[in-house]
Amino acid sequence: MVWALHENGIQRAVKKRWLPVTVLCIAGFALIFTRYDSIYATAAFHLTLAVLRNMFFTLGFVLITMKLRFGNRALELLGKVSMELYAVQLIPLDLFHSEAIWIESDLIYALAVLSVTVTVSVLIYLVKKKLNKQPSLG
Repeated sequence: MVWALHENGIQRAVKKRWLPVTVLCIAGFALIFTRYDSIYATAAFHLTLAVLRNMFFTLGFVLITMKLRFGNRALELLGKVSMELYAVQLIPLDLFHSEAIWIESDLIYALAVLSVTVTVSVLIYLVKKKLNKQPSLG
């Protein structure tokens, strides 16, 4: 939310100091990720570390992708169906670890969830696109 509120100012400042800020984010993430094993720490301490780790990772990812340009058709398609992906994702996640279907192998589970989620999302997107092109009934 902070990024969205001050996006232009943050991007201008980060572009001037991209390399040191990116290195700092990656180092912060790596440091917290590798030192996250204290059994004597409180729950609040673990929560604080988790939030900091996630912030460093997310900011580092955003900074790295600022320098990369993707020209991949598959990624463009996933970008178009991102809302559908978000809406559909829990159904296959729950379905393949339910009483009806239980997939033991983590790899097969991940592939099944990914393939079903993407397929259903693309189908929903295509139906929505077709419905939006038809003239209204009213």
